[in-house]
Amino acid sequence: TSSMIVPKQRKMSASYEKEKELCIKYFEQWSESDQVEFVEHLISQMCHYQHGHINSYLKPMLQRDFITALPARGLDHIAENILSYLDAKSLCSVELVCKEWYRVT
Repeated sequence: TSSMIVPKQRKMSASYEKEKELCIKYFEQWSESDQVEFVEHLISQMCHYQHGHINSYLKPMLQRDFITALPARGLDHIAENILSYLDAKSLCSVELVCKEWYRVT
C-alpha cells in the first residue's frame, strides 16, 4: 500500500493534454540544471497541500538500501558492524529481507 495522496480523477481537457506534452518535450531537451531550476520554480508556485503530495510521491524514490550498497563499494565490514547491533531474532529477520542482506550476515 502506498501513502501517496491520490486526488479524485478528473477529465483532462484536450488542450491541457497537448500543452502538457509540449512542456514535457521542452523539458526533456533542457540540461539537468535547467530542469532542476524549472521544477524548483514550479514547486515554489504550489500550495502546502501540493507540497505534501509531491513529498509523498518523492519519498519512496529517495529511499536507499545502504546495507546492500556498502558491500557493493567494498565496505562489507561497515554493513557487518551495523548489523552486529541486532539481537539474534532481528538478525534472522534481516536475513529474510533480501539475498544481499543474507550475504552480509
